[in-house]
This record gives sequence, structure tokens and C-alpha cells, in this order.
Amino acid sequence: MHVKNVTISVLCHTVAGFISAVFLIVVAIAVYFICAAIGNDAGGPMVPLLIPLFIVIGGTATAFLIYFPFSILFEWLSRKLRIPSWISLLLFFGLAFLFFAGWPVIVSGLFPAIREFGLAALCGSFFTMGFTIYWLVLAAGHKVAGRHGDAA
Repeated sequence: MHVKNVTISVLCHTVAGFISAVFLIVVAIAVYFICAAIGNDAGGPMVPLLIPLFIVIGGTATAFLIYFPFSILFEWLSRKLRIPSWISLLLFFGLAFLFFAGWPVIVSGLFPAIREFGLAALCGSFFTMGFTIYWLVLAAGHKVAGRHGDAA
């Protein structure tokens, strides 16, 4: 019985990771090509191939190496502290915002300008949307698996 629960959980995380990775990849590639078209500059003969390749690698890595452990951590915190699960999305946005706002401080040692906080909020929102998709697909998968388990 325990092996069945672990298998279902791994399957739910895999599906959630795949769907959120697709979201991250499609949106990032679309933004890249829109910006290249608006600027009328693709960057060179290999750049239109390399940037989407790195986006695919980054989107997949984000979904499975960032969203997976954070979803487990937030689920554990939600159960332990008895807080609503949607608070996890706010926590994730806060962490993403702090990461992107703090990056200039770590790299250059200088406090970021106000416009960089807007960029940090935009980047944090993008990755929080990916995490939200992961979280929703995971919740739906657990709900379906729970119903399936009740029927068996």
C-alpha cells in the first residue's frame, strides 16, 4: 500500500513538473522571439538555436530541481503549521522576489535601483506562475489519485 502511494506521488510530481516546464519553456521562447522581432535583431546565426536550447534546459531544471523540493517543503509546512496551502504561493513569490532583487547585491555589492525591483517582481511573478501551475496540477493529481484510491 505504501509503495502504491509513493508511486502515485512520484507520478503526480512528474506530470506537474512536465506541465510547468512546458509553460516556462513556451512563455520564455515566445518572449525571446517577440523581443528579437521587435528589435529586428536575432543576434547571430547560432543564437536562435542556442537560446531556445538553454530555455528548454532551464525550464526543465526549474520545474524538477526548484519546484519539486519547494512543493514538498511547502506541503510539509502547510500540514505542520496548519496554514492554507495558497499561502505557499505567496511564500514562493517572496522568495523569488528576494532572489532576483538580491542578485545585484550579491554580484556587484550595490543596492539595486528602483527599476530593478520592478524587474525582480516581473521575474518573480513569472516563476511563481510556473510554480502555481505545478502546485495546481499536483493538487489535481492527488485529488484524482485519492478518488481512485477510494473507488478501489
